[in-house]
Amino acid sequence: MKLKIEVPTKINDITLGKYQEFVSLSKDEQDEHKLQSSILKVFCDVDADSIRLEDVDRLSKIVSSLFKSKYDLVKTFKLDGVEFGFVPNLDDMTLGEYIDLDGYMLEPDDLHKAMAVLYRPIVKKRLAWFNKKDEQYKIESYSGTDKWANKMKEIPVDVALGVQFFFTNLRTELLKNTVLYLEANKEVKDLIVQHNLGLSGDGTIQFMPLLKEMLDL
Repeated sequence: MKLKIEVPTKINDITLGKYQEFVSLSKDEQDEHKLQSSILKVFCDVDADSIRLEDVDRLSKIVSSLFKSKYDLVKTFKLDGVEFGFVPNLDDMTLGEYIDLDGYMLEPDDLHKAMAVLYRPIVKKRLAWFNKKDEQYKIESYSGTDKWANKMKEIPVDVALGVQFFFTNLRTELLKNTVLYLEANKEVKDLIVQHNLGLSGDGTIQFMPLLKEMLDL
């Protein structure tokens, strides 16, 4: 009897919830065949034990390849008829939003909660007729993650991965600017060196050349 297997061919065929399930199953797993089995179980809903080894390898590679791209930040998306928008201005985030986001962003198990901080239903929208880039919107006020967190498990995983890439790049740019600023402002740099020496007997500025090399400055 032939076995019909549905294999996702696009990253947005995979939900955030499925991605979290896979991460949870494969955490700290080193065995390649067990990882392949988890890929097929989660993303293809099939038991790998009933499939030829050659096919397991081929199918798991197809799914794995979907996660090897860089993802753009998705500003808006629709879920069950509701349009959600990314926080229009990060500088306007409240302390409560920032604290929740900082706590949820680093753990894959909590990524749906982080999405509920950053994406909320659009309650008002205005589109400039001459330039779509000038589209402006207002999102629902933040009242915690309970309302939308579980729903966020249904979003395409590339939305969440786009957010992770966005914040990773943002941190990198901030670090670059800090390094360049300190290199250009010797007095400030010397003050920080003196402060660090006073605290620990060693200075973090000694790592500046290594940071510049890592950041390709």
